[in-house]
Amino acid sequence: MWRRRRRVCARPSANIAKWPATPPTPSALWPLPMSTAQAALKQAQAAYNDVRGDPKISARPEARAMYEATAALEAAQARAALVENGPTPQQLAVASSRIDAAQAQVNAIQSRMDGLEANVQSAMAQVASAQAALDRLLAGARVEEIAIAEARVQSAQAAVASANARLETSQVLAPFAGQVGAIHVRLGESITPGQPLLLVGDTSMMCVETTDLRETDVVHLHTDMAVEVTFDALPNRVFQGTVTKIAPVSTSEKGSTNYTVQLDVQNLDAELRWGMTAFVNIQADRQLTYERPADSYAERH
Repeated sequence: MWRRRRRVCARPSANIAKWPATPPTPSALWPLPMSTAQAALKQAQAAYNDVRGDPKISARPEARAMYEATAALEAAQARAALVENGPTPQQLAVASSRIDAAQAQVNAIQSRMDGLEANVQSAMAQVASAQAALDRLLAGARVEEIAIAEARVQSAQAAVASANARLETSQVLAPFAGQVGAIHVRLGESITPGQPLLLVGDTSMMCVETTDLRETDVVHLHTDMAVEVTFDALPNRVFQGTVTKIAPVSTSEKGSTNYTVQLDVQNLDAELRWGMTAFVNIQADRQLTYERPADSYAERH
C-alpha cells in the first residue's frame, strides 16, 4: 500500500517569493506597501552606488532599477496619503457618476421587463374579450359572424404566444433544479450570447472524481470496481462506492499524464460540500492498493 496526499483548493492562491537578487522589474514593484517600497529603494540605491562611477551608468540596469524603486515609493506614498486624507472631490465625483450610470442601466432593464409582462397581460385580456364575444355569437349568430369571431380568438391566442415567447427570451432559466455555486456577472452588466452567467450543480447527486490517477495505474481499473472513500472534513468516516466511469483520454498537469475516474459513493453525509477533498482507496488486486486524492462535485453542473 502506498499513499500520496495532495490538497485541492477551490480558491485562487499566489506564490510569494523573496526579493530577487537582480534589480526588480516594474511588475514586481507596483503596487507595493510603503515598507516594502522603502526597502526596495534602499537596495536599488546600494546597487546604484556600487556602479555610479561608470560613465555609461544611465544605460545600466542599476539605474533603471533605481528609477523604478523611486517611482514605486512615490506611488506607495501617494496611496498612503489617499488613505490618510480620504478621496478628493474629483474622485468622489467620478465614483458618483459611475454609480448613476450603472443605476440608469438597471432602470432601463427593469423598464423593459415591466413592458414585456404588461404585453402578456394585455394579450390575455384580448383573448378573454374575444372569447366572450364568441360565446355571445354562438347563442344566435350567423355562420359568417361565428367564423369572424373564431378568427379573432385565434389571432388573440397567437398574440399571447408571441408575448410569452418575448418574455421567455428575457429570462434565464436553469435546465434543472440545483444549487448555485458561483455567479459570474453583476446586476446591470451587459452580457453576450453564450457567456456563462452561473455555475449550477445538482447537489442531490454528489459524485467523486479523481485528480491524479497515473497512466500506470489506470490499466488496472474497470467499471463497477469497489472503492473506499474518505474525506478530510470527516476523517473518521469511510464510505463505500464503485467506479462508474474511466476517462478514455488523458490530461496533463505539471508534466504528469493522468486519467480522470468518476466514482459513485453511497450514503454520502449531508454535511459534505461541493468541492471538498476526498481520498480514494481502490483495491485493484491482492498485491496493490491505489490511494489518491480526489474532488467531490455536483453531478450536473
